[in-house]
Amino acid sequence: MEKKATLSLILTTVFWGLGFIFVDRALLAGWEAFPLLMARGLIGGGVLFIFSYKNKWFKNKKTIKLGMISGGLFFLGFAFQTTGQGLSSVPNTAFITTLNVLFVPLISKVFLHKSIDTKVYIAGIIALIGTAVLSFNGSLSFHFGDILLIICAIFFALQIIYNEKCGEHNDPISITCIQLLTMGVLSLICMPVFNQTTIPSVGWENILYLAVFSSAMASVLQLFGQSHVEPSRASLILSMEAVIGTFASILFLGQPLEPSIIVGGTLMISAVLLVEYKPKQLSMEKA
Repeated sequence: MEKKATLSLILTTVFWGLGFIFVDRALLAGWEAFPLLMARGLIGGGVLFIFSYKNKWFKNKKTIKLGMISGGLFFLGFAFQTTGQGLSSVPNTAFITTLNVLFVPLISKVFLHKSIDTKVYIAGIIALIGTAVLSFNGSLSFHFGDILLIICAIFFALQIIYNEKCGEHNDPISITCIQLLTMGVLSLICMPVFNQTTIPSVGWENILYLAVFSSAMASVLQLFGQSHVEPSRASLILSMEAVIGTFASILFLGQPLEPSIIVGGTLMISAVLLVEYKPKQLSMEKA
């Protein structure tokens, strides 16, 4: 079961990594942050509602509570990320957001008193270095927006940790449905507050991918995966979306293959392999 869970998390990173391309195309088509998040949440949640209706989750207060809290953390992570990027830079956004790789084991250790394997910390540092190499373009500097990005990484870490509890509920489709609908409604509320009320008539093919694959399917797979993989390992596997997104941009957006991409990607993959590596214990029988 653990292998299936790990595969689910890897598929999640693929959907998220490819999502960078569709987000880029949606933004070029005139979509703003909150309308985009609103559409992702409501469409993705609507699709999952069709499949989760038979579970009657809307009559279960515990299920609704779990999904709304997870959705709130998910929304806050994206909201701070988008706002912070507007006040910072793309290299800083990619690097600082990935701090959730370290925040997950730290939060688990301090607040949940969980024992964390030393190699998880080592792998987390390697993953951060890899992301820094991928993102750095000679202009990495600290801005006020970086504080918002640090908060964003904390919320994503909290959501990853909280999803372990959601996974125990054994109804990932219903939980994800509520999570996405919560994100969509909160984004809808924020649209007039931040003066982002325009919904473009173009770019809907990108929104559909983001809603159905990057949001609905990816979130269900994430919840299933995290029900069998502890949060620290899960966060490292999910951090691979940066590598997938980078190489996808090379294939589909024409970004040149630079040495930093090769080195950074290798470090990220090495970090995940370090966490996943489990040497076989050989038992010896005495004659």
